[in-house]
Amino acid sequence: MNITRVMTLVTLTVFASLVSTAGAQQPVAMPSSIEGIVVRIGTNEPIAGADLELSRVEGTSAAPLNRGVAEAFASILYSTSQGLPAAGATPPPLLAPEVKYGKTGEDGKFIFKDLKEGKYRLVAVRNGGVYYPAEYGQRNLKQRGINFPVAAGEAKRDLRIEMTPTGVIAGRVIDEDGQPMGHVVVMALTAQFQAGDQRAYIERTVLTDEHGDYRIYWLGPGRYYVAAVYEDPRRRTINMAPTAPPGRTLERHRATSPVISRQVMPDGSVIEEAYGVVYFGGTTDSRAATQVDVRAGETFPGADISMGVGKKATHHIRGMVVRETGEAASGAQVLAVPRQYGPNALVLTGRANDKGQFDLAGAFAEA
Repeated sequence: MNITRVMTLVTLTVFASLVSTAGAQQPVAMPSSIEGIVVRIGTNEPIAGADLELSRVEGTSAAPLNRGVAEAFASILYSTSQGLPAAGATPPPLLAPEVKYGKTGEDGKFIFKDLKEGKYRLVAVRNGGVYYPAEYGQRNLKQRGINFPVAAGEAKRDLRIEMTPTGVIAGRVIDEDGQPMGHVVVMALTAQFQAGDQRAYIERTVLTDEHGDYRIYWLGPGRYYVAAVYEDPRRRTINMAPTAPPGRTLERHRATSPVISRQVMPDGSVIEEAYGVVYFGGTTDSRAATQVDVRAGETFPGADISMGVGKKATHHIRGMVVRETGEAASGAQVLAVPRQYGPNALVLTGRANDKGQFDLAGAFAEA
């Protein structure tokens, strides 16, 4: 009996030791937290009601990300201006477990609790268009924020995000007779250099109202070009890049078809005309356009555009589409795309008839 009891005690002691050792090898990760404040740039003025998006973009060996999550976040950071793409009110299912949302209180403060260790990104957006979206760690509005580490059990405090008030460009679009033009697309453009060549890219687009007036809002401080193009509401716009709310993926360039007007002359001949893209400053050449200086929280008024300078006679492009066999490619879609880059390309579209012939109207003569 004594030997049996001794063996039992030894067995229990060894088992307890193994359990203790196993527990020491696999410690339970302690939850972490993040606290901070959102303020108006250059001040301590709190911003209440700011929406916050916290994403864990990098995991650790103790708290790894699921397969594919890191690659998905990396793709988003390279392809968008800020935060997750706008594909609904919630992030994709793959990323949802690693994204948390919050809102600042009246004092501008926020807190996130029960966080896993890893590296995070934090984005602040204030609905209503008063402030430009911001990321923690940004040096300016055009750059991304930083991935900041949060250790297991760490209570990270005093994070500070400064938000910049947005600016506005306002004006009116008129035709060659000085009459207001409605349903004109007006674009705020920023210039970038690629291989020594300056190109203009779209930041925001709006439509003029029935009085020809427009107001481009949600603009960050900086210098912009403004351009207008007349668009037929019955025709579809060809988007060359996805659109999203301000601060997210942007429509950097677009394509539309020219709206052709026809006038029959006394001799029976027909003149076809269309409006090209016209820039603020009274020109169709982006290099000669007048820049607008937008300041934080202010409106630049009077950026009026007269479309008359862009109304020109148009021509036709005719031809035939054949298959490799030499047969007519009836029904083939035909596109004519300008050779020169523009933020809004005027693309001619049409289809080949049953003989493979096509006739594209609306071509501008090259300067």
